[in-house]
Amino acid sequence: VVMSIFTFKGMSAEVPYKVQAAIFSKVIGFNKGLSGEINIYVMGSSDMATLLKKAVGKKSGKGVIKSVTGGSSLPSTAPSVIYIDKSVGNLAEVLKYCKENGVMSITGSTNHVQSGVALGLKLAGGKPKILLGTVGTKTANIKWNPVIFKLAEKV
Repeated sequence: VVMSIFTFKGMSAEVPYKVQAAIFSKVIGFNKGLSGEINIYVMGSSDMATLLKKAVGKKSGKGVIKSVTGGSSLPSTAPSVIYIDKSVGNLAEVLKYCKENGVMSITGSTNHVQSGVALGLKLAGGKPKILLGTVGTKTANIKWNPVIFKLAEKV
């Protein structure tokens, strides 16, 4: 894994939760492995969980978002997707959980994508940009709908 030594001021600016929720509720469906009921677990942000709950009942790809739950620790029952907030400190443990349980990981943190999360978002020129984590994709064994490669930047 190659890490950049350069950091720029303002790079930590994140896509607002409201925008993240709108984008993620649509793009998680590009994961061909998600079908039927999609259960999302939000780790580390009750605000994000509240916003994602608005997507319950909506279609995403071949699946329908069935439930959104959240908390600060790992879920006892493996969800379809885990949203990992930037505030989550035990990222390695969460990614290990995702790998062992075949759970797709998503985040609004660019650093988390570089560390192994499958799908993320960043602000580029004030606009949200989808980040496709190559490590996270391999780890979770995700088969993407080819459309995502046109929309996303590989990390």
